[in-house]
Amino acid sequence: MKKIRMYFPAVSAFLVMMAFSFISTGFSFFVAPVSEALGVGRGSFTTYYSILTAVGAITVPFVGRAVGKIGVKPLLLLSAVWGGGGMWLFSFSSHLWMFYCIAALMGVFAGTMLSLCANVIMQKNFEPKVMSALLGVVMAGSGVGGMLTSAVMPGIMENLGWRMGYRVLGTAWLVLLLLSWLLLGKEKVASVTVKVKETTEDKSAMFKDPRVYLLALLMCLLAAGCGILQQVPAVLGEKGFSSAEVAGMMSLMTAMLALGKILQGILYSSVGVKWGGVITISMFSLSYVLLFFKATAYPGLVLLAVGLGIYTTMMPLATTRVVSVYNFAAVWGFLSMFGSMGTIISNPAWGIVFDFTGSYDVAIVFSAIMLAAVVVLHFMLVHTAEKNAQK
Repeated sequence: MKKIRMYFPAVSAFLVMMAFSFISTGFSFFVAPVSEALGVGRGSFTTYYSILTAVGAITVPFVGRAVGKIGVKPLLLLSAVWGGGGMWLFSFSSHLWMFYCIAALMGVFAGTMLSLCANVIMQKNFEPKVMSALLGVVMAGSGVGGMLTSAVMPGIMENLGWRMGYRVLGTAWLVLLLLSWLLLGKEKVASVTVKVKETTEDKSAMFKDPRVYLLALLMCLLAAGCGILQQVPAVLGEKGFSSAEVAGMMSLMTAMLALGKILQGILYSSVGVKWGGVITISMFSLSYVLLFFKATAYPGLVLLAVGLGIYTTMMPLATTRVVSVYNFAAVWGFLSMFGSMGTIISNPAWGIVFDFTGSYDVAIVFSAIMLAAVVVLHFMLVHTAEKNAQK
């Protein structure tokens, strides 16, 4: 029993990532029905997701510092009530400004901070080797949660309406985070920040390195490539698939998202980050080409799912290869701001393209071209870093 209990924190982190999928994947099912019900454009409506993301990006550094002082458990409890309550408030909203205000409040303690909490739980409870082995499985929780959400949400919304959809998500969010809170048991409050030698000179040199800004550009473009996630059900509907078919296809995609993160870890261990990144980003770009045609939408979704995992699997590894600095956390925090920027811009952009053209095709083609350029940028950065390391 003791051996089983030692893995409770991993299960707790897995449940946190499942809850995270309710926002990253679950909210995508509301784009078409809610924008139609409110009589607004999809670009205008999906801005609420960008607001939530932007607030989360601003507040997550403060949340990170709070973890070292009060621990993860109080934050999980707060997020359970905060996020669940926010989703219930969405269900009673009848104007666009209400969605914007609620999203701004939700962003403080729901969304971005959950990924941070899951990583902190793993760091505090497992040795590095064990954590590395478990982390891919834990992060796959977002794929499992997305798969379950994709299986049930279309039916709920078709039969009971979008308002009930938000209430179901809010209740499930509350239950999952409360279970995660219980599984953590007694928590030792201690800072999880790795103590390293850090000087003003180190920080100054770090931000003078042009590669940091190229990595920031890479992060922003990859995040922008993931902007389709909130629009996938609507894209499939435009291609002529029924709501039942969309539900099945979304379940397939989210299942592959979970499996894809694990497979990516194996790939990077086998062929390295440079060529592994080239392979996965190329697949990501190809997925958009396949999604352009209804006949190839299924394989397109599979490749898309694998590509969506790049942001959380490849980018930390690529960063450590490219930038040699003492304080990785400072670099990653800086890069994360640009990742959030890519999400904030791209998500409403998909809706705006549809509103102006009546189709998602322009956005699909642009995304494929953009990600093809990302392949070149990634290879250049990592290859140069590897050559410099050999000198």
